[in-house]
Amino acid sequence: MKEKNKIKDRDEGRRGVAILIVIAMLSTLMLMASAFSISMRLERKGAANYRHSVVARHLLWGALGLAMNDIDNDLDNSAGFKVAPDWVGLSSAHVAGIPARVTTAESQYYIPGSIRDAVMTHNPKPEWIPILDSDGTQIGRCAYLVANVSGLLDGNLAGGTNRAAGSSARELQPSAGISWEDLAFSLRNDTHFRYESLYEMSRMNPVLYNALGGDDNGFAHVFSCSTEGEFMASLSDPNDVRDKIFIGGTAEELGDATGEIVPALLRCGFTQPSDAAFFLMSMQDYVDEDCDPRAGADSPNTEAFPMINELPVVLKHNALSSTVGVMLRMEFTYPFVNSRGADRFEYNLDATYKLTCDGVDYTGDMKKTADIGYNGNAATDTPLFFTDITKLQVALPEVPTSGVSVVVNGTLEVKKAGGSVTLDKVTDFEVYVALTPDPLLSMAVTNSWECADPRFNWDFSSQWKKKPPSFAAINSLATKQLAKATDAGYDDDYLMYVADSGTLRNVGELGCILEKNNNQYMYKTFKTYGTPDTTRIFEEFTVAEKENRRGLINVNSTSSNVWAAVFRDAPKGAPDDENAERITDSQAKFIGGQLADAVQSYIDTGSSFVDVSKFMAEVGLENILVANPAVPAMSTFNLSSLERELIISSSAGLLTARQNTFVILLCGEKYVSFALKANEGKSMASMFAVATVSRDPFMDKVTGKHKMFVRSFNVLPQ
Repeated sequence: MKEKNKIKDRDEGRRGVAILIVIAMLSTLMLMASAFSISMRLERKGAANYRHSVVARHLLWGALGLAMNDIDNDLDNSAGFKVAPDWVGLSSAHVAGIPARVTTAESQYYIPGSIRDAVMTHNPKPEWIPILDSDGTQIGRCAYLVANVSGLLDGNLAGGTNRAAGSSARELQPSAGISWEDLAFSLRNDTHFRYESLYEMSRMNPVLYNALGGDDNGFAHVFSCSTEGEFMASLSDPNDVRDKIFIGGTAEELGDATGEIVPALLRCGFTQPSDAAFFLMSMQDYVDEDCDPRAGADSPNTEAFPMINELPVVLKHNALSSTVGVMLRMEFTYPFVNSRGADRFEYNLDATYKLTCDGVDYTGDMKKTADIGYNGNAATDTPLFFTDITKLQVALPEVPTSGVSVVVNGTLEVKKAGGSVTLDKVTDFEVYVALTPDPLLSMAVTNSWECADPRFNWDFSSQWKKKPPSFAAINSLATKQLAKATDAGYDDDYLMYVADSGTLRNVGELGCILEKNNNQYMYKTFKTYGTPDTTRIFEEFTVAEKENRRGLINVNSTSSNVWAAVFRDAPKGAPDDENAERITDSQAKFIGGQLADAVQSYIDTGSSFVDVSKFMAEVGLENILVANPAVPAMSTFNLSSLERELIISSSAGLLTARQNTFVILLCGEKYVSFALKANEGKSMASMFAVATVSRDPFMDKVTGKHKMFVRSFNVLPQ
C-alpha cells in the first residue's frame, strides 16, 4: 500500500515538468516570431524605402526631361525663335502652385557665383509637378530650377597659353597676374582630364577656381559646346541651316574653291565678280609664305615687300670744275607691322637721262642694282623708310649762260635678292629739274615726286605728284589721302599686315586684306565690323571644318568679366606671341564693361545675336576700341585702323552664337496624396541631383529639332 502511494506521488510530480517545457518552447517560439516579425517589418520598410528611393531617382530623370522640354519650348515656340535665352533662371510650374525645394547646401555651389543669387531668388519659385499613374493616381512629384550659364567661360579650357591670333579658347585670359602655370591647364587635361563641376574644381584647384571669380563672383562653368561650320539663313525660317564655306586651307586650296568663294563674296558687299576675284587672289597672297604677288607688279596686292615711295632728282652745278652733278634719290617704304623673316630685297634701276645746257643735249644711262638695306627682320608699328642715291657727273665745256636742266626717264623695280620675280615696279617714270642761269655758281636744286599709296605706285601718270621732298616720313600726298580716306570710311593709317601663316587662323583676318584693285579705294581694307553686308563673312565662311568646338564665348554674353577675358593681353598690332604691346587689365575691364552693356541693350530690344556677323555689325566694337579721355585707363588707347582690325580679327575667332548651356537643379519625390485632403500628402522619399545640359540653338537639318546633350548628371548625397 505504501509502495503504491509512492508511485502515485512520483507521477503527479512529473506532470508539471511537461507544462513547463511546453511553456518554455512556446515562449521561445514567441520570441523568435517577434524577432522575425520585427526583422520582416524592418526589411519591408527598407524594401519600401528602397522602392520609394528608386522611384524618386527615376523621377529625377523625369524632371530633367521636363526641364529640357520647357527650355526648348521657351526658346523655340509659336511666339518666336530665340538663339539665346533672355533669362538667368527658369523654374518648374504647375497650376496647383505648390512650392518645391530643389536646392541643397551642396547644389548651390554648382552654380557660378556671379549668377547664384539671381538664380536662387528667381521668381516664380519652383513648383511641384505631379506625376500620375495610368489610373490618374499621383505616385510622385518633381521640380527643377534651371540656371543659364550660356554666356560664361568654360573653366576647363579658358587660359593656359599666350594671347595671339585668337584661334584657340586657351588664349582667353580670365584674370590678370595669373601665370599659365597657375592656371594649371596641363593638370586639368593630363591628370584629371576635366573638372566635372565647379564644386570639384574649387576643391582640387582653388587657384584656378579663384582666377575664374571664386565663390562670390564666379564667371565660369565647366562645359560648353558649339557646332561650327553652319549658319542660319533666316530667323523667319530657323530650319534653314546651311553649311559655311571652308576657307581655312592653303593658298592653292583657296584657289581650287573659287567657284564657291567668289559667289559668297558677292553676298558680302562686293558688287562686281572681278572685285571678288581680286579679293580672293589677295586672300591667297595674304596666307602664302612667299612675297610674290599673284597679280604681278602692275596691280595692288597683299604681299609684304619694300615699296617704291618717292623719287627726288637733284641737279647741282660746280663752277670750279665746270661740271654738273645729277642725283636720283629713291625712297622705299615697308608699311608692314610684321616681318618677312630673313628675306633680303634689291632694286634695279634702268633709266636714261638727258641733260640740256645752252641748247646742247648730253645723254646717257643711269643703271644700278643694289641691296635696299632691309633684311626683313624688322617689324614696327610705324612705316620704315630706306633711301639710296644714284650719282653721275657731266663735264661742261664752259660756264652755262642759259641754265641747265635734266630729265630722267626709266623703270625702277624691286625683287628679292637674287630673285627673278618682280615684286614692285614703277614703269615709265619721268622726273626733271632745272637750274636758272642767275645765280648759277655752286648751287643745287631738287624736285621730288611722291606716291599717295605705294600699293598703286606702278601708275606713275596718275598716282605720282610733284611735291616737296619728305624723306623718312609719310608723304604729304599720302597724308592728305589718309585724311580723305577717313571721311570716306577707309583706313586712316598707312600700315598693313600680312599673315604669311600658310592658312587663315580666323575669318576676321579678312579685315587685313586690300579690298579692290582700284585706285579710288586707296588704303581701303575689307571692313569686318560696323556694316551688315561686309560682316556677313562670318555667316558665309569658316576656317574650321564642320565640327563641335568647346570654349568659345557666346556673343550674347552680358558678363563684363567674360568679355574682359577676350581682350585682356590681346596684342596691339601683329597678332603674334612676341608682340610686347598688349591691352592691359584695366583697359580690358573697361572694354568688357562697355561690351556687356552694349549686348544687354541689344537684348533689351527683344533680339539676340544669331551669328557673329550680327554681333560685329551691331555692337559698335570699333567705337569702343578708341581713346577715351574721361577714363584714365583708356586715355592713351590710341589705335590706328589696322590695330583695331587686328584686335577685332584676333577676337572674332573666339566667338560663337551657337551655344546654349544650362545647369539644372533637380528634385524628385515619391509622394502619396491624401484622398480626403486636397493638395496634401506624404513624401515617402526625396532625391536631389544637378545636371549640365548643352543645347544647339540651331535646328538639325535632318530632324528639324534642336539637339540636346546631357553632359553630366550628379545625384547628390542626402
